[in-house]
Amino acid sequence: MYILPTLAEAGRVSCSTETLAAKTGLSQQRVHACLRFLQKHRCIRQQGLSNDGHPVYVAELPPK
Repeated sequence: MYILPTLAEAGRVSCSTETLAAKTGLSQQRVHACLRFLQKHRCIRQQGLSNDGHPVYVAELPPK
């Protein structure tokens, strides 16, 4: 739920698992598992790295 508003507004989000863990109260391992789940189910995809080395995720839009 933390990354969805940013994805909806900006179309992309970049932050570390440490940041997501701190913001959500989840462990880093759980955050990583959640991100993998979203990628596996084609909700998001990684599109490179930010300047500070964090993954950049973008929303995976359904075909038109």
